[in-house]
Amino acid sequence: GKRRSRVRPLARRAGAAVVTLLNFVTLAGALMQQPRATRQDSLNVAQAVDSAFAKACELSPRDIRWPLERARNAYIFDPETEKGTCKPYYEQVELLAEKDPTKFRTQLLESYKYLGYCYHNALKDDTKALEYWDKLLALDPSDTNVKQLSDYVRGQKK
Repeated sequence: GKRRSRVRPLARRAGAAVVTLLNFVTLAGALMQQPRATRQDSLNVAQAVDSAFAKACELSPRDIRWPLERARNAYIFDPETEKGTCKPYYEQVELLAEKDPTKFRTQLLESYKYLGYCYHNALKDDTKALEYWDKLLALDPSDTNVKQLSDYVRGQKK
């Protein structure tokens, strides 16, 4: 006999939200592959990618991938972490990842590192920066860059 596809009934039950989510994620992926001749081209593409991932976040708010992709994409707007552009996205990643720190260890490490740098560089709040770096070092004591920076900031605070 004929095998029945499980995809069609599953898609029908999932509704338009899944199709729309996949459309936005596919769009973001396609945009990220676009050639960029100038910095402004890169910023324009990054803005369009952010809009697609923002919609993915809206459609699937408990999926850690989308705020993480927004954070990574937003880095182009603030590569030196002087404005904290990625902060709200990494905070969202942190919130989602802390629900299952074993499963999302890598995402937590990335979030803690960025948030520590953000508080140190952009927000000039070394107390909060050290909180994030201490969380990171509790998960990964082998991160020598963060350890050195943390020790340096602690030395400056004395």
